[in-house]
Amino acid sequence: MSIPPPPGNQPPQDPYGPPSANWTQGPQGYGPYGPTGRPYGTPVSVNALAVAALVLGVLCFLPAAGLVLGLIALRQIRRSGQSGRGMAIAGAVLSSVGIALWTAVLATGAASDA
Repeated sequence: MSIPPPPGNQPPQDPYGPPSANWTQGPQGYGPYGPTGRPYGTPVSVNALAVAALVLGVLCFLPAAGLVLGLIALRQIRRSGQSGRGMAIAGAVLSSVGIALWTAVLATGAASDA
C-alpha cells in the first residue's frame, strides 16, 4: 500500500489539464499568489487620501479635513484592498489630537494672550 505525498508542495490540480510549467511555490504555501490574492511581484497602490490625511495630521493645518480624509481612506482601503491603512489611521489620530489642541487653545484664551 502506497502513501500519497503530502499536499503542501503540490501544484494546484487543474481539471482541464496538467499544471502550467511556470508554476512555483510561493512563501508559506501560498502558491503563485500572495495572501491578498495578487501575484507576487505586483506593485501595490497606496491610497492617496491616506497620504493626504497623514500630511494634514502632521501639519495640524486643517485637522478636521485630515480626520475626514482618514476615515474616508479607511473605508476605501477596506473595499479596494489598497495599502496605506496605517497612514490613514495615523492621519486620523493626529488630526484628532490637532482638533483637541485647537479646542484647548481656543477654550482657554491662550490665543488672545499672545
